[in-house]
Amino acid sequence: SSVDDPFAWDVNQTIKLCKSIRSSINVVVTGPGGVHSREDSPTFKESHNLNYCKEIRMGVGIISAAYITKTEKVNRIENIMKSSICDLVFINKSFIKNPKWIFEVAEELKEDIELPLLYKNLIKNQNQL
Repeated sequence: SSVDDPFAWDVNQTIKLCKSIRSSINVVVTGPGGVHSREDSPTFKESHNLNYCKEIRMGVGIISAAYITKTEKVNRIENIMKSSICDLVFINKSFIKNPKWIFEVAEELKEDIELPLLYKNLIKNQNQL
């Protein structure tokens, strides 16, 4: 668990579980939060999530992925990937909050991206109205 909760499942338990089912899994995903029975929700700390992801990656030798919530700065995502914390980064809620997020990222990185056909058709139809 990536929460400040002494009763939550911890990274060592996750590593032990992953090792025991290693032949049946391809990737381990660490996510924000945790499962607990208390009504008061513990505080999520993204740094815990990233640390757990790295520990699992090193301890099990498996592809690891982390959900991240702070996506305001694209270079932050790039730094996470380059630092070998995890193999994959899942963007949490950014697309819900801002559907144009991926295009803003491409612009910030000075990358040309081709619009998917669905978007092209939507824009084309919108311009015809």
